Amino acid sequence: MASFTRHYSPPAFLKAVKVDALKHVIRKGDPTPPRWWLVSVGKRLTGTRKIRRFFPTEKWAKEFISDVITAAEERGRLAFAIPQGLAVGGNGVVKVVGSS
Repeated sequence: MASFTRHYSPPAFLKAVKVDALKHVIRKGDPTPPRWWLVSVGKRLTGTRKIRRFFPTEKWAKEFISDVITAAEERGRLAFAIPQGLAVGGNGVVKVVGSS
């Protein structure tokens, strides 16, 4: 069985969509005015579960998208910033637990 490594790439698919009063997505070209703007953030970016947020304006939705991307990039940087002492301590724990 082949294993693979996931690499972080900025989400090009994350965008705000127009939603009507019944929370149905409005297609492109449809003259229906939007009631809300919907942003769905998947588990890959949140790390826990899918998040759906509704916003009154497109500007607020785009700001939320920007915040989500910035937070994901920051979590990625922090994952590689483990102090050396903590990494050595973790190896010691693995050796003790692995031998039990």
